[in-house]
Amino acid sequence: MQNFHLFFLLYRLYEKKYLSNNAATNYLQTRTQSQLFTAFQPKVKASLGKVGADTVWKNIISKYNTLTGQAVTTDLNEYVTTETINGVFKMVAEKETGIRNNAALRTTSILQQVFGAVKK
Repeated sequence: MQNFHLFFLLYRLYEKKYLSNNAATNYLQTRTQSQLFTAFQPKVKASLGKVGADTVWKNIISKYNTLTGQAVTTDLNEYVTTETINGVFKMVAEKETGIRNNAALRTTSILQQVFGAVKK
C-alpha cells in the first residue's frame, strides 16, 4: 500500500506540472542507483576481465590521456556498469511515459488507480 501512496503522490505532482513524464522513474533511480551499481559491477567486471577488455581499455586510454592531456576514465568496469544501469532506467522511463499517455498500457489495477485520471 505504501507504494501506491508514493505513486499517487508522484502522479498528483505530475498532474500539476511539477514533475516530468518520468518522475516515478527518476525517483526510483535516485533511490536505487548505488545499490544496483553494487549488484551489477562484479558481474560486469568478471565479464570484461574474462576477455581482457578492461586491461586493453586501461592501456589504450592511459596512453591517450598522456598524449592529449585529457582525463578520460581508465575504469571500463565503472563506465560499463553505469551505462548499463542508465540504459535500464531509460527503458523504464519510456514505459512510464507510455503508461502516462496511453490508457491501454495501464494493464494492472494499481496503474489504473494511479494513472487512471490522466486526461490526454
